[in-house]
Amino acid sequence: MKCKKCGNEVDIGEVFCQKCGTAIQIVPEYNPLEDELEASVEMPHNQFTEELNRSEEIQEPEEKKQGQLQIQKKRRQKQLLLCSILLFFLIGGIAVGTTVYLRYQEEHSFAYQYQQGMFYEAKEEYEIALNYYAEAMNYDKSNTDVRLRAAGVYEKLGNYDRTQELLLEVINLKPTIETYRKLMEVCEASGNTELMNRVLKDTQGTPIGDALSEYQTAIVSANIPTGEYHDYLTVYLTASEENATIYYTLDGSAPTQQSNQYTEPLEIETVGRTTLRAIAYNEADLAGEEWKAVYEITLVNPEAPKISPVSGTYSYGEKITLEAQEGSTAYFTIDGTIPTKENGYIFTEDIAMPIGNVIFSAIVIDRYGMVSSVTKRNYTCTINRPFGYDAAIIKLKNYLVEIGMMSDLNGNRANEEKISVEFVSLTEVDGQESYIFTLRRTASGKTTTLNDKLYAVTTQKGDVYALNREMEGIYHFVVEQETTVAEETTVVEETTAEKEPEESTVEKEPTQEISE
Repeated sequence: MKCKKCGNEVDIGEVFCQKCGTAIQIVPEYNPLEDELEASVEMPHNQFTEELNRSEEIQEPEEKKQGQLQIQKKRRQKQLLLCSILLFFLIGGIAVGTTVYLRYQEEHSFAYQYQQGMFYEAKEEYEIALNYYAEAMNYDKSNTDVRLRAAGVYEKLGNYDRTQELLLEVINLKPTIETYRKLMEVCEASGNTELMNRVLKDTQGTPIGDALSEYQTAIVSANIPTGEYHDYLTVYLTASEENATIYYTLDGSAPTQQSNQYTEPLEIETVGRTTLRAIAYNEADLAGEEWKAVYEITLVNPEAPKISPVSGTYSYGEKITLEAQEGSTAYFTIDGTIPTKENGYIFTEDIAMPIGNVIFSAIVIDRYGMVSSVTKRNYTCTINRPFGYDAAIIKLKNYLVEIGMMSDLNGNRANEEKISVEFVSLTEVDGQESYIFTLRRTASGKTTTLNDKLYAVTTQKGDVYALNREMEGIYHFVVEQETTVAEETTVVEETTAEKEPEESTVEKEPTQEISE
């Protein structure tokens, strides 16, 4: 091999020319003439081989050919038979599998279980029927028909608890009046009044509740309806059914047999809202319809008393009248002060107008302690007698000082006590018209009337007498008069001590107190 560049001989295996360093081409150069020569040599050889094979086939015997065809035919027949057998078993297996599957599906369906249950129920084989019904309920958990069927079977077996459970399931799924009625029948047969009462309470005021009215017994009613009131209330409860027992609550909670039992009228004495709920149970412990009332109590001041006559000048003998709210108490004074329970007189009937100039004041206090505003009248009452009213008062005071009942004309006496004179009436005593007076004593801030100390001053001559009262409005003169101041003082002190229980408070029949 020579280097193409410099022509130097290159040994086989060398990669570069040792003379010029040019890379040597190891693969010989391609010559197209060589490929054509090779193709011309190979073609006759292939043709010869094909012709040889063709001649050999022609020379094969006819019998051998026929034998091969027979063998192939038998082989195909065997294959066809085998395929037919396999296809038969395949189709049979599919058919059997399908049948088994369909049978399984049928037996494990709601319809099959339900039908089997009805079949065995008709044969009165109840336990088997219940098993099928139970399976049916598992397949259709919302079906009410199978539950009603099963409930009927349990009822026949006397298992009321399970019957009630299934009926309640039906009611929860699809409430109907018929199902409620059936439940009430079963409860009544088993004595389950608790569930019956619960059903009656839950359906109260609904069409279903109306349909169950035959089971509702006593109905509660009251004498006072719901409303707003300005008085305390006394509520009477009654039941429409004899021998029914009423239970009630006052806190708004639902009444039960564990609530308060009604035995006497209820006093509602709470200002604000009170909710009264009541229910009645008959002798079978069945409850009636619940009754409810809401009372709103607000106390208000009573109206001021109405006093007649109006302010003005009147002759002795005029009567003072007073009108007050029913159930309340009127208190009055005649000295201009505002009356209270402590310092006022209780007005019980019309009174004679006091002689002289007086300010008549009155209030009303109701039974709740609420006080009205004050009503006032200014009266001037005159009397025409030979011995005048004012002169009679002065004459009596001098007499009381003389006998030692008072230390001075202002009514002062020992122990910081004070005596005042009160006019009672103008009355005939032992044939002589007289002014009647009593005494009031004030000690330690407390004023009492001395009912046993009565005095008279005659209207003709002004004679002063001590009095004995035979009965209300009937008096007699005490003939023997006190002779000395010392003796009267002793008598007064002893009498006062002995008669202390007879002293009355200001809440007595009014008399006219004489101002100093």
